[in-house]
Amino acid sequence: MSQLLPGAIIGIIGGDEQVASIAREARKMGYVVYCYHQSNEAAISMAEYEIVSSYKDREALLDFAEKVDTVLLLTNLVPVDVLYEISSKTRYYQSFELAEISQNRTVEKLFLDTHAINLAPYSLVTTVGELPSIVQSIGVPAYLESNLVKNRVEEKLELYDEDFEERVLEKLEEGPCMLTAFVPAQRHSQ
Repeated sequence: MSQLLPGAIIGIIGGDEQVASIAREARKMGYVVYCYHQSNEAAISMAEYEIVSSYKDREALLDFAEKVDTVLLLTNLVPVDVLYEISSKTRYYQSFELAEISQNRTVEKLFLDTHAINLAPYSLVTTVGELPSIVQSIGVPAYLESNLVKNRVEEKLELYDEDFEERVLEKLEEGPCMLTAFVPAQRHSQ
């Protein structure tokens, strides 16, 4: 694959403060910047062209990929299967494996476990019926969140006892969730 020279179009997928600084630096180096982000994210004024659509909109993402010379992904909300399709339309240098790890909390925990990273106790909860025994095993306080990352800022439901609120049960009805023990930070004196 040939070198990406100034004047080429860099397509950034994502919308946060990090995108603005990357877009600014890319323009300083002579690149043209296009941006794709969701409507609930900030517009990037440094981009010459902008598409506002859902990260789940396969057609819009593929259309965006055809307009650019390379894609830089700065969100973990684009499904991995769509990233494979994007890579067939334009240059995509990022790791598919890392994209998958960042979208699935079970895969993320297994990756960290495999690399000997200390983790708070956790368990995948797939049904309401298994929640009491898992909470008893992990302990409280703990927090519950969707196993699959669905948006940038997802509410973590905090559990302080085994008396589960209605919203905890509703969250489990939406799909599998990850329950993770809360481990308070310790300060070390010098």
